[in-house]
Amino acid sequence: MQNKYRISIAMATYNGAMYLREQLDSIAQQELLPYELVITDDLSSDSTFDIVDNFSSTAPFPVRFYRNDKKQGVTENFFRAANLCEGEIIAFCDQDDVWLPGKLARCSEVLENESVLLCIHSAELIDKDNNLIGRKWPHYDTHTVKPSNNDNLWYDTYPGFSMVFKKKLLYLIPTIKEFGPYLSTMWYHDSYIAFLAVNLGNVVFLSDILALYRQHGQNTCGALPDLLFSEKILKSLDSTVKHYDDLARQAEEEVVILLSLAPNLSVCACFNANICAARKRRLGIALKRRSLLYDHKNLIESINFFISLLLNGGYCRITKGGLGAKGLIKDFIYNFAPWLIKYFLIINSKNS
Repeated sequence: MQNKYRISIAMATYNGAMYLREQLDSIAQQELLPYELVITDDLSSDSTFDIVDNFSSTAPFPVRFYRNDKKQGVTENFFRAANLCEGEIIAFCDQDDVWLPGKLARCSEVLENESVLLCIHSAELIDKDNNLIGRKWPHYDTHTVKPSNNDNLWYDTYPGFSMVFKKKLLYLIPTIKEFGPYLSTMWYHDSYIAFLAVNLGNVVFLSDILALYRQHGQNTCGALPDLLFSEKILKSLDSTVKHYDDLARQAEEEVVILLSLAPNLSVCACFNANICAARKRRLGIALKRRSLLYDHKNLIESINFFISLLLNGGYCRITKGGLGAKGLIKDFIYNFAPWLIKYFLIINSKNS
C-alpha cells in the first residue's frame, strides 16, 4: 500500500516497559507501514531501551531511539520526537496502547486532502490486562470541521494517541511559546496541535475505532469519566468568576498568537487565522462580561450585566464568537432562578 505522504511516528517513552512491546508490535502490524518510528526517551530507569533495541532488529521500518540529556516532561518529550521526524505526516504514539491494523491507512487517506491538517479517530478502552472496558473514548461521528463553521471555541480533550497531523503545524510551535506562560505551561502537546489545526485549516473526526486506549491507573491524563445526567447538570452550573476570567485571558492570548502567525501563512491559512482571531476577540469580551455577571453583588447589578451581554451580542451563535443559546439559558437560570423562586415563595406565603 502506497501513500502520497511519508508517515512518521513520534513516540515519547518514560518507564513504560510493561506495555511497550505490545504497542511496538501493533505498529509493525499496520496495513500501511510507517516511513519511520522515532522514539525519544525521558531518562527511563527500566528496560525501555532493551525492548526498543530488540524490536528494532526485526522491525519492517527504521527505528531511531534518542535518550534525552535531561528530563523534559511529556510535552517537550513529544515535541522533540516530532521535530526529529522526517515524514510529512506525524502520528503521536503513547507507550502503552494498542493500535488496530487499519489506523495509519485510514488516517493517511484522510490527510491526502491538502486542506486537512489534522485527523482524529475514535478508540475503545481496555484495562491493564487487555480486557475491553465496554466504552468508547474518544468517540466521534465522522465529520469535518472547518474554521468557518467551528463552534468548538472551548476545546474538548483530543488525546494525542488519536491524532495524526501534517508536520507543517510543528513549525508554528516555537512562535506560540513566545507568548506568555499560560499556553506554554497549561497545554499539552496534543492541545497545541489541536489549537493550530482548528484555527488554520480543516480537521476530520472519524467514528472508526482505530486504537485501544489502555487504562492502567498511571496514565498521564486518562479517559474522561462518564457522568450521570445529574452530574452533568451540576458540572454545567459550576461557574466561578476565576473560571471565566481565565477563559477570557486565554481567548485574548490566542488572538495575539493567531494575528502574529497570519502574515507568514498561506493565503487560505492567513484568512482562517484572521477570521478566527476576530471571533476569539468577541468571545474574550463576552467572557469578561460574563465574569462580571457572576461577580454580581445584587439583583440590579445582575440584571444590568445580563442586559449588557444581551445587547452587545454576547449570546450570538458560538460560530460568531458568542456564548450561544445554551450560555444564555445557563446564565439566566444560574443568576435569576434563585431570585424568582424566592419571589414566588413570598407571594405564595402572602396568598395563603
